[in-house]
Amino acid sequence: VMEAGAKGIKSVTLELGGKSPLIIFEDADKKNAVKATLMANFLSQGQVCSNGSRVFVHSSVASEFMKQLVNATNKLKIGDPFNEDTTVGATIHEDHAKKILGYIASAKQEVVREEVFGSIASVLVFDSEEEVVRRANDTNFGLAGAVFTKDIQRGHRVANAIEAGTVWINTYNLYPTEVPFGGYKHSGIGRENGLTAVDYFTQTRTVYVEMGDVDCGPLYQE
Repeated sequence: VMEAGAKGIKSVTLELGGKSPLIIFEDADKKNAVKATLMANFLSQGQVCSNGSRVFVHSSVASEFMKQLVNATNKLKIGDPFNEDTTVGATIHEDHAKKILGYIASAKQEVVREEVFGSIASVLVFDSEEEVVRRANDTNFGLAGAVFTKDIQRGHRVANAIEAGTVWINTYNLYPTEVPFGGYKHSGIGRENGLTAVDYFTQTRTVYVEMGDVDCGPLYQE
């Protein structure tokens, strides 16, 4: 798309996916963090560009968080998306389902670094704020991220340090239409939604009006 636009020198915005970090500190509301992890990885069967598929959990609460996450995941109902009781439906097509299963079968590091576009969450343990920020930013993507903590100052500090276009604090996957959305790095250029999207495709014109005589100095002689 960018190449085609460049041929006509056209402005384009590109939203190109991500591998977003969801960071859970030791003081986070665990139930809330579990709910957000489900939202970040099972919404639309995980076929969402802003998926929080790298779930970083502080080592002091990792065990308890995993128990709650597994318990909540086991309660998900997989089935026909037209069935009202279904909470996780089908992927877009069979080949994509096979690709997702292939990542699980391989159990290699690629699943942590590449965008799967499916319901796969990698739960990673960390010990310090500095460490988790470094690891969260160790990616070619920068679309979104989240921070879960009761310390609002730390929440803003870490959110500011994460290299991503959108960062949520104590929630996930909210997209008000009036708020700009887009990514850093390989996650794209430009922003969708809000006035920012309009501005990106707006031409700026400067108009000067002279209310007196033109002053061109010595260039004009009577």
